[in-house]
Formats: sequence, C-alpha cells, structure tokens
Amino acid sequence: MQRSRASLNDAIANLAAWMELAREHLTEDDWAVLGEIGGVLYREGASRRRL
Repeated sequence: MQRSRASLNDAIANLAAWMELAREHLTEDDWAVLGEIGGVLYREGASRRRL
C-alpha cells in the first residue's frame, strides 16, 4: 500500500473541491456526512498546530 504525502490541509482542500464538483450528484445526507468529515479533518489539523 502506498502512503499519501498529502497534509491534512491538502485533504480538506481536496474534499471541498470534490464536493463542489459533485454538488449536483450529492444528496443532503451526503453533504451532511462529508461536511462532518471535513470538520473532523479541520479540528484534527487545528489541534496538531497547537502542539
């Protein structure tokens, strides 16, 4: 398995970009779940920056 070298910031940006591209195909439930995932990634990145 190849490990990604993307940072959490990269992952958040990629998720947001993909969500925008897929906007027409995502349900409200999809948006809620993906938004929650983005929030977890953001909080994790913020907590790591505080260390």
